[in-house]
Amino acid sequence: MRMSKWFVNSLIILFMLLMAGLLWWGLAGAPSLEDIF
Repeated sequence: MRMSKWFVNSLIILFMLLMAGLLWWGLAGAPSLEDIF
């Protein structure tokens, strides 16, 4: 039970980080992939 709860919390945190990253990327003007890598 505790392990599954930790797993769900980790997924929620990863999802929030991903959405925040996409939002920041969009607000930053979405630089091309060549500039990132």
